[in-house]
Amino acid sequence: MTRRHLPGAALVLLAIASIATPGDAGGLLTFVLGPDGVVYSWTAGDADLSPLPPSLARLAGHPVNDLAIAEDGGKVVVLPVASRRTGSHRARLEGSAVVISSPTTAAPPAILNEIPFEGDGRRLAVSQDGRFAYVLVIVAGPDPAGGVVRARLCALDLEIDLARFLLPARDVQHVVRE
Repeated sequence: MTRRHLPGAALVLLAIASIATPGDAGGLLTFVLGPDGVVYSWTAGDADLSPLPPSLARLAGHPVNDLAIAEDGGKVVVLPVASRRTGSHRARLEGSAVVISSPTTAAPPAILNEIPFEGDGRRLAVSQDGRFAYVLVIVAGPDPAGGVVRARLCALDLEIDLARFLLPARDVQHVVRE
């Protein structure tokens, strides 16, 4: 498997979006969002990013918008980039939140569940106890004429795999800078 060099900017992400547990060589295993928008693992003291463990192969190499960790360290939530829905509503995006268990010395990290929702989840926050996650969801992209983006706030119950929109879609002025 290939390894990537850990750029200086990614070190800042380690403090914001990482989960630390004992790794293979006794270091701390951490999940980081790399500069290319893909989730990697990293072991404390190592100069390189590593691919995800085999138990998380479904996420390996796929672009991700955000990841967050419960303060108790028990769960990691990842927002993969949404895909276009097939069928009659092709223009709609189908997003999801993938809930991952934290690795322990007894078991590797594993995907616990995936919670689908309409739209593209862009930003994420997880409650301290790891039961709820809150996602900023883009439900429609910029309007070519007006530059308006439709966004919602979605609450996820990570224990019962339920997504609910807390706020109705709002128009947000999209600012384009040249």
